[in-house]
Amino acid sequence: MPFFNTYSDLFFRQNDLKIYERWDASGFVRRNYGDGLSWMLKMSYQQRLPLQNTTDYSIIKGNEDGYTPDVPAHLLQAATAWEKNNAALIYASVSFKPGITYTQYPDYKVANGSTWPRFTVTYDKGIPGIFNSVSNFDKWRFTVADEVHLRLLGNVKYNFAFGGFLNSAYVSIPDLMHLYGNRGVGYASPYLQSFQFAQFYDFSNKEPFYGEGHIEYHLNGLLSNKIPLLRQASYYLLFGGNAFYARQGDYYTEAFVGIDNIGWKLARPLRIDFVQSWDSYMGHNSGIRFGLNLPGVTTAKNNLTQSEW
Repeated sequence: MPFFNTYSDLFFRQNDLKIYERWDASGFVRRNYGDGLSWMLKMSYQQRLPLQNTTDYSIIKGNEDGYTPDVPAHLLQAATAWEKNNAALIYASVSFKPGITYTQYPDYKVANGSTWPRFTVTYDKGIPGIFNSVSNFDKWRFTVADEVHLRLLGNVKYNFAFGGFLNSAYVSIPDLMHLYGNRGVGYASPYLQSFQFAQFYDFSNKEPFYGEGHIEYHLNGLLSNKIPLLRQASYYLLFGGNAFYARQGDYYTEAFVGIDNIGWKLARPLRIDFVQSWDSYMGHNSGIRFGLNLPGVTTAKNNLTQSEW
């Protein structure tokens, strides 16, 4: 977020936010049939312009090399090129959750849900030659996500994804597969989508295949009801992990244990996790993440496609 990047700039000389300039014209059509099936088709034409840092000002003086370039070296290695370029793009997605039934009322109907997970397929295509477009790639992603209720044993939430590049003839930096990382000062990034201690751009790639998984087991009151202080406060235990693999020597994993349902009376949105991570860059980070665990809340990132960096 820009606010947290400004904070880290001024007090820690860390400019984690990397940006570029883009002029964009796009149009889309989408349809939700109400029976678990929805789709979307989007066409875009973009002009991308690289930017450079214009200041290294900081309230807390420190190493003058603390500010890193606006384009990390790893991204320059992973992408085909990073230069002013035009891109003609097509994005398509289909999402389906089988088995949804409804209760029909005189003026409306209400979905009863389904025991099936939601399956989603997305496809990004860079089309060369249209108004000087140089983008030339084919990128796909398949996800399976659901929440499984185990009655008195709690519930399990998961989100598994697989994807890659079928064609990577010209992949600019915005079109790479970017891992949803987090270097925030204590706050958690969206659960079941992100990695709480992953470096933002170390794992960006254009590999033919990658795998990503997120899973959480919420015990609800299964164990906490037997612990006096937690039982009285109605705090619940949870644990899980996040993992990513792109190729040999390029992986990231993290495990966490936490407490949710923190709050007062009916307002209990807070969650605290202790996270330990391991990755292929010899990183072993650990720490606390504070966040919100609100059902049905859509974050801004949910609305972005993989090509919107």
